[in-house]
Amino acid sequence: MITIRNIVPKTHETFLVSKWLWSKWGTEKNLNYWVSWVESSTFTECIPQTFVALEEGNILGTVSLWRCDLQSRQDIFPWLGGLYVDESHRKKGIGAALQEHAFDIAIALGYDKLYMFTEINGYFDRFGWIYMEDIPNESGEMVKLFYKKLK
Repeated sequence: MITIRNIVPKTHETFLVSKWLWSKWGTEKNLNYWVSWVESSTFTECIPQTFVALEEGNILGTVSLWRCDLQSRQDIFPWLGGLYVDESHRKKGIGAALQEHAFDIAIALGYDKLYMFTEINGYFDRFGWIYMEDIPNESGEMVKLFYKKLK
């Protein structure tokens, strides 16, 4: 059975999640940045928060609610970011479950909308994300900016 909960600060969980995010979006020299990012996202009653999906004690995936995930768009808040599922556990609904958990937490915190950006085509549309525009990220690459109206 898969459970989703807040990440435990300063544990193997935070380092594993940091390495996942770094391997996907980091550079050769910025692993410490990602460790710091995850360690600063371990709140439980406000944003930022990071969640992990677990099965029998094994971390399968992660997602976060952040104050800002795209420096050029600090005018919008809050953000869903860092959605990652370990490759061996993909296509099992874990990404969807992580998103739903983040939506529920955002609603409980009083938010009615989330934002996110991605370079992936087609995946997030299935979950009710609405395309806003193409926008450059910090590297200058064009990414798709979306929002999601929460229930």
